[in-house]
Amino acid sequence: MKTNLNNSGGRTLIILLLIFMGLSPHSATAFYQETGTTGYDTYKGKVVDQNSSRAISSAYLSVDGTNITTVTNSEGDFSLKVPKDIFETTVTVSAMGYAGQ
Repeated sequence: MKTNLNNSGGRTLIILLLIFMGLSPHSATAFYQETGTTGYDTYKGKVVDQNSSRAISSAYLSVDGTNITTVTNSEGDFSLKVPKDIFETTVTVSAMGYAGQ
């Protein structure tokens, strides 16, 4: 699922709201999940500006209700390692120069 954030310049940042365990099929194109035999699932994706499709580096992602966080790299890519016992949650993304809508 995608949610948009706008900054004062009119640019829009695509925010990936990941609902673990029960993702809609169209969300799978924005990120993917790696499952293994460990107690964790790894979710990977990219944060981009919706208007320009430019990668957003240094965007901060956090899994709501936990202390799990990460920051995007220079290409906007991220990876979140989430315990398998978290069945449903939301990932909040923030980036400098973008305001929530």
